[in-house]
Amino acid sequence: MKDDEGDRDVCACAERGFCPRYGMKMSPKMYQICQGDLVTPERRAEYCSAWMRGASAKSESAEKPSLGDKVGTLAKAMGRFVADGAKTVSENDYTARLTVCYGCDLLNGKTCSACGCLVTLKAKMRLEDCPKGKWPKVVEPVVEAKKPATKAKLKKKVKRAVHVPKRKRSDSTQPKSGQPYDIMNDDDWTRMRHARDRHSGFHVGKYLQSAPMVFTRDGHAVYVADMYRGASAFLCLSGPSLGDLPCGDLASSGVLTMAVNNAATLVRPHLWMSVDNPTHFVEQIWADAGIMKFVPLCHSEKTLLVRDKDDRLVKSKSKVGDMPATFFFRRNEQFKSKQWLWEDTFNWGCHSSWKDETGNQGGRMVMYPAIRMLFYLGVRRIYLLGCDFEMTKGNPYAFRQVAWDSKIAGNSSSYRMACKRFAVLKPHFEEAGLEVFNCNENSGLKVFPHVPFDRAIEEARGVCAVRPNTYGHYEVDRK
Repeated sequence: MKDDEGDRDVCACAERGFCPRYGMKMSPKMYQICQGDLVTPERRAEYCSAWMRGASAKSESAEKPSLGDKVGTLAKAMGRFVADGAKTVSENDYTARLTVCYGCDLLNGKTCSACGCLVTLKAKMRLEDCPKGKWPKVVEPVVEAKKPATKAKLKKKVKRAVHVPKRKRSDSTQPKSGQPYDIMNDDDWTRMRHARDRHSGFHVGKYLQSAPMVFTRDGHAVYVADMYRGASAFLCLSGPSLGDLPCGDLASSGVLTMAVNNAATLVRPHLWMSVDNPTHFVEQIWADAGIMKFVPLCHSEKTLLVRDKDDRLVKSKSKVGDMPATFFFRRNEQFKSKQWLWEDTFNWGCHSSWKDETGNQGGRMVMYPAIRMLFYLGVRRIYLLGCDFEMTKGNPYAFRQVAWDSKIAGNSSSYRMACKRFAVLKPHFEEAGLEVFNCNENSGLKVFPHVPFDRAIEEARGVCAVRPNTYGHYEVDRK
């Protein structure tokens, strides 16, 4: 008897039924063919070859894990990752692992067919290994997964970790008794978890496909990366010097603008960003469909404040998610300069519970995610307007708004921290091709070079400053 798949001298089965050679049940006709009846030897060899290919395919599929096995493997991997304190490998090891995965035949998109895990996530986990043994071995032993904490216990732990002292406020947004004044109240906690905000961002790399960064109200990803590829943009902050500029020039052709907070009442920008309570910002910004607005996802279901006929601030029936051209992003609050431009979430400073690489704790502000968003959108030159980094009680903002002593002290502290953070970020900006200039010569932020406003406008407009000449364009294709 020969064992090659194309030619079988003798059928191995004593009677018709299940054939162990081909791994299937043989019908009476198939059995007769295998015995050498009904067809010519050449035709019989073709049947045998086809049956053998089917047996090989079944054998290969039997070696692959089922969907249930894949889900179980992924769950165990996440359990070990959490039990290990969510520790990750170095960037070199991460790159080496992904290089192996991207050259592997078992990779299906971004999912490993052998274990069912998302390779870009699993490759970060320190304790994990390739199921086929292709990754470098881990030095430290695998920690057994502990029983995962319940949602209630996890919530208590994080609330203790990020406890914020209560503060009194004079306006109508004063929190109820017993609630901390900050993002960590019960409503925000639920929204933050739903929005998958994290304290720390993940480094997604420069060359990998970017993670979802911008979302609709319902959580659908909106891909807007590089929509302003290579462009220049003016970032309008809230310092009093913004009001001293001829802001009408910002409406010129070729000029792209982003404003933060209520600075959009002085400049009608193309883009707008906020991170604070939505009630802090005027209804005209929210209602303007010509402004693309970026807001933390945890604010999507919060109500706004509007003016009634007596010019009093009252709660609106509309929510942030109801407003036109409003999109959402996820934040993180652990400052890490090396991955700041390439994180899967937008950093807005550092929480007071953690000390960053500059030795500072706290200091969150909208300027951080505004610059990060412009870079994500493809902007590679940013001109800062209203970047005073100095606040006085008599003239705190470019728009009408009072500032109390604790507010001034808090902002002044954030400015000092920002100067140090931008100093360590600047080399990473330069490496990525991002240029930042400050149009306020007297600004407290000296990290970025000064460029006069009129020169910045001229550079940003480029060819758009030339009067267009349409003559001859239609004649190009004339026959």
